[in-house]
Parts: sequence; C-alpha cells; structure tokens
Amino acid sequence: MHKRYMFAKKINEGIRSFIIGTRKAVNSVVNAIFNTVETESSKEKTEIKDIYSEMHKPKGLLQVVPPKFNH
Repeated sequence: MHKRYMFAKKINEGIRSFIIGTRKAVNSVVNAIFNTVETESSKEKTEIKDIYSEMHKPKGLLQVVPPKFNH
C-alpha cells in the first residue's frame, strides 16, 4: 500500500511541476508579446499625433499691417 501511495504522490508532484513550468513559460511568452506590442504601438501613436498636429497647425500667422498715412 505504501509503495502505491508513494508512486501516486511522485506522479502527482511531476504533473504539478509540469503544469507550473508550462504556466511560467506561457506567461513569459505572453508578457514578451505584450511588451513588444506596447513598444510598437507607442511609436505609431506618436507618429499619428505628429502627422495630425502638422496637418492642423498653421505654418505661420498672416499679419495684415495697415499702411500709415501720417507723414
């Protein structure tokens, strides 16, 4: 009976460690993907913002200076 218990315990520990290792590997891959996506998306957002600001920002103000008639 003791041998069966120890065998089942070892199998249970092995399955548990396999699941924990798989979970850590998947979490690290997902975190790496999210970090890559966040880095690329922030660059794209700044480019879009720069294009938008250039489109809607006037290059210079047009000043109309009236002529002076008092000589």
